[in-house]
Amino acid sequence: MADLRVEDIRISEQFLAMAKACDAPLPWEECDGGVCDADGNIVLEVTMPDPEMTLRIASLIVLAVNTCGSFKAVAKSS
Repeated sequence: MADLRVEDIRISEQFLAMAKACDAPLPWEECDGGVCDADGNIVLEVTMPDPEMTLRIASLIVLAVNTCGSFKAVAKSS
């Protein structure tokens, strides 16, 4: 897998400013097939016919948003 390289740090700074303006603090996390912000508030709900696909899409959104916000991916402890 290729490394994600950010050549222009202003991109992350701009993304963080936009996220802050939305009042949805990072990092986000998947919560029951939806996406919650750092305060536990629901940011969006993902609805697909297949519950497994709902979870995958919510997790993908979380990964993308947190990566753009300069957060490293970590595995949840069981």
